[in-house]
Amino acid sequence: MAARLSLDSLLGQARDNHPELLKLRTEQAQLDIERRYRQEMLKPKLNISGNLLAGRRDPFVYVNPRYDFNFSNYKVGLDFALPLFLREERGKLREVKIKQTELQYGLQQTGRVLQTGVQSSFNEVKGYQSQVELQTRNVESQRVLLRAELQKFELGESNLFLINTRETKLIDMEVKKAELESKFQKSIAEVYYRAGNRVALQGNN
Repeated sequence: MAARLSLDSLLGQARDNHPELLKLRTEQAQLDIERRYRQEMLKPKLNISGNLLAGRRDPFVYVNPRYDFNFSNYKVGLDFALPLFLREERGKLREVKIKQTELQYGLQQTGRVLQTGVQSSFNEVKGYQSQVELQTRNVESQRVLLRAELQKFELGESNLFLINTRETKLIDMEVKKAELESKFQKSIAEVYYRAGNRVALQGNN
């Protein structure tokens, strides 16, 4: 399991897909939309309108040229508005920009915290992996010693006390190994959790 773990991959997952960062990026996108809207509110408004005053209903009916369909029978309107007092609009835009700055700092800080957490958990995984491997070798060595003690007992060169001592020590070592393996598996779950990889975590349960 640990052999398949890649620190770079976990850090990339945390950076790109962690729910906390995705949430902050969504808020960032919403603020960007609001900022553009507030900027549009500061721009002058220009409206152009046109209405036909009179025209032919029947092309075969005579109409006085004065009222006939031509450019002079159109009414064109041009409305230009420039807000004079923009204190409220500018204030809202400034407020949005401040929120964006604060959110950007929060995004960077959260990213650093997550990266540090992944790094710490990954180091813990590697530490437990080394301990499990060492304890596995110790257990195997103790089994060899126990078998040797049993052979000596068969030859009359040992006694039950020494055999029981070897067996008790082997049991203690196996218990310690089981405890380390449990902590090792928990540390793997922890590093996936810190990386925000819920799918991989569920797949290993």
